[in-house]
Amino acid sequence: MSDNLPDKIIPISTLIINRAKRKTCQCRNRKFEIDTTNREVICQECGAIIDPYDALLSIATHYEQLNDEVKYLYEQRKVLLDWKPHLIALRKLEGIYRGSNMLPCCPHCNGGIHANELLVSSVSKEHERQRRLFTKQHKPG
Repeated sequence: MSDNLPDKIIPISTLIINRAKRKTCQCRNRKFEIDTTNREVICQECGAIIDPYDALLSIATHYEQLNDEVKYLYEQRKVLLDWKPHLIALRKLEGIYRGSNMLPCCPHCNGGIHANELLVSSVSKEHERQRRLFTKQHKPG
């Protein structure tokens, strides 16, 4: 048997596959132009002809990221809408009453306050804010 091929057979070595070659378009934020006449997709940034599959994959990936971001922002919105800062103070107050033999102190006289003393009456938040502002402005000294 001879190692030489007959003349009519083209050796496969004449076909070369270049796997190390980079894609012609390396743009990050690609914008595509579709040429309907030549059935091509062209990058508007660098002018390279893009494989239609790559263009479709790029667009789908972009919108998938946008959808993920919208979901994340929606979840953040729900957390912010449910956030009630006054409940933090009430939870701490509850912890003091439940967890120890301690009582919270009145900020004015430093005397202990029993829970049932908190339920005697209530006042408008705005009224109390105005009263404190007035007291602070007219404080002697």
